[in-house]
Amino acid sequence: MDPLSRGDAVDSFDFVKRIHNSFARDNDLLQADLHIKGKNSKYRKRQATARANAARAARRNEETATRKPPLQEKSPNAVHARASGRPKRPTSKKSPKESTPDEGPDDAYKSPSRSKVTAISEAEDEQKPSNGLRRSKREPKPRKPDLVSAAQHDTDDADGFHFVAYMPINGNVWKLDGLDCFPQIPHLVGRMDQYAASEIQFNLMAIVHDPLVGEKAALVENVEMLQAFDRKLDACSDDWREIDGADTQKDVVTTASTEYGITAEELGIPEPTADLVTKREEEHDLLQLIQLRKEVVIQQTGLRAAVRDSLEATRSDEEKARHRRHGYGTFVRSWLGALAEQEVLGSITED
Repeated sequence: MDPLSRGDAVDSFDFVKRIHNSFARDNDLLQADLHIKGKNSKYRKRQATARANAARAARRNEETATRKPPLQEKSPNAVHARASGRPKRPTSKKSPKESTPDEGPDDAYKSPSRSKVTAISEAEDEQKPSNGLRRSKREPKPRKPDLVSAAQHDTDDADGFHFVAYMPINGNVWKLDGLDCFPQIPHLVGRMDQYAASEIQFNLMAIVHDPLVGEKAALVENVEMLQAFDRKLDACSDDWREIDGADTQKDVVTTASTEYGITAEELGIPEPTADLVTKREEEHDLLQLIQLRKEVVIQQTGLRAAVRDSLEATRSDEEKARHRRHGYGTFVRSWLGALAEQEVLGSITED
């Protein structure tokens, strides 16, 4: 897809649209509507200006096509062509330096004396080379920037302000930009240095896997290991739990747990092959098996803490999202309306 079609496809994705709009407040929706209204107004103005320019150009072309050459009136001072082809200069008793308002453009052109400005201008024209280069050795004055083009450039940059993803793939950092036709390998450090000194509206966020997934999987593996040790110890001795070091504290997880989100189906997955599993299978000494089990119990302490922290962070994020979705605009308007009905809003604003 081209970038515009890709944007339309994402915009029509109901799953993303539903979650995205669920975080929108009344003020966000109002600003979005105003932004769209402003873009629509600018678009209509551009269209109207283009139509007006086209109509004006069409009228000029039509007037040029239908215009007839003006009739020339004969006058006593009309210039008669000589045999040589040059016009004859009309006789006049006026001084060469005198002029009257009645003189037309032709009379002024045919005046025997020219103004100093005209003479200087023609002299400068004669000194200019035919190729258009300047004879002066002075540097030309810098041209003023095109304000319209600069404003249009700024508008285009603002419209293109969006998120770009950088993905590590096969040892390279790939840039995934919705406005590009294909991924690119960028120089990330150079791009960051390009805006470091002048632009602060940049956000670099690390998109990572949810740590709860890996921490919970490690805890499930630990619980499965404890269950395997318990089965082998039960086969060796019925009273192995009475031996020193084989006790199990209350907070140790040995079965499915709602507190840590561990289900019985997750515990039914075959355990992976590890060094501790190999030691358990090869070991037949009761005391040595109890010691290996104790190591598993000690490892679970850190795993439980990690899962607990991740669950708490998830609940905190969900609580923040719930407050973010809640719109306080209705409450604020009702509260201000109640203050106005009690006629105390004026005194509060004055104070």
